[in-house]
Amino acid sequence: MTDLRKNSLWSLASICSYSIAQFWILSFMARMGDIDQIGFYSLALSVTTPLIVFSNLNLRYIYVTDNSVNYQIQDYYRLRLIVSLFVFVAVMILNYFLKYNLLVKFLIIIVTFYKILETLSDLSFAIHQKRQQMHLISRSIFFRSFLILLTFTISFYLSRDILVSSIFILVSYFFSFVIFDYPIIKNVENNSFDLFNIQNVNLESLKKIFLLGFPMGVSLFIYSLFVNVPRFFIEEYLGVEDLGIYSALYYLYSSTLLITIAFTDAALPHFTIYEQRNDHYLFKKLLYKYINLAIFFVSFFSIIIWLSDGFFLRVAFGNSFSSKNDIFLIGFLITGIEILNKIVSTALIAKRKFKIQPYINFLSLVVLIFLFILFRESLSLIKVLYFQAIALSLQLLMFCIVFFRGTPFIRP
Repeated sequence: MTDLRKNSLWSLASICSYSIAQFWILSFMARMGDIDQIGFYSLALSVTTPLIVFSNLNLRYIYVTDNSVNYQIQDYYRLRLIVSLFVFVAVMILNYFLKYNLLVKFLIIIVTFYKILETLSDLSFAIHQKRQQMHLISRSIFFRSFLILLTFTISFYLSRDILVSSIFILVSYFFSFVIFDYPIIKNVENNSFDLFNIQNVNLESLKKIFLLGFPMGVSLFIYSLFVNVPRFFIEEYLGVEDLGIYSALYYLYSSTLLITIAFTDAALPHFTIYEQRNDHYLFKKLLYKYINLAIFFVSFFSIIIWLSDGFFLRVAFGNSFSSKNDIFLIGFLITGIEILNKIVSTALIAKRKFKIQPYINFLSLVVLIFLFILFRESLSLIKVLYFQAIALSLQLLMFCIVFFRGTPFIRP
């Protein structure tokens, strides 16, 4: 388990650097600009992210759990590039028909570009993750995060314009991809791989990988809608300022989910090995270990947030947010449910239970939208969080049912 601890720490360090960079964007905007700019930036992410995560198809995890090595990493990479191009066209068409102002429309275009670069880098990370070399992933993310911090801070300080600063974020993603991530793919097979050479493309392999990843792509798309649908309702019924408040708080407490992803990414190869060996005892032991740690973590920090009386929000975003501590606390508790969902979902991925997850995510999304429509006229930020809690609890229940029905009962 030494390698697991070491890889978990490296993964945690990289996620923390990424979270700090993303958090700094919102915090610096709140202090130097205005809350409306956070709202506009959040809208751009909300429009772009669902389609981008669909193009992801969860290929990274599919590659990591592919013990039989049926397909080459180059096949995964070319498929992601092709799907990303189709998604880019779809986002541009959608952007044309949206009734947002020009600022949001331009932000959508820029965000789409750097999110595509992020998904391409993600497959480079898959190579390192399968080899359990999480420190090499951290190197790339550290560099990207540093560039984002530096370029965004300088550009926004000088311009006070989120559009200008977003262009510099895009430049940071591009340099990180070119310097660290693309060379990894290029050198996988003795420098023989050319991303843009389509002569040797194996269309049959691409088709099979796409069909394998499609359920997970749909699942990610639905989950992304689940995360972003509340923002559309908040913007429509409460306004851009409340959307800015919600987005800032959401990112602060949902950063803990990114920490969970760091640990589960490090654990996924171990889950996969245990599943391959049919070692249900060690599989469940590792799963319960993560669940217990998550419950302890959320409980401990919930007490800290409750006792802080808005201190963390004043430090993060200024005095104007200090009265939102109740929303912050409820949101953090709800994120605890989401963390448990992520842990159990990772166990299902190790078992390659790909096809069931879209149905579970879709049902929870339907419940969430139904609640929003039913109570739209009396909507408030607190109600938004309650609706998410109901839908996420239902999702967790269904994930657990699927897991325990497909796993022999062995007391860990």
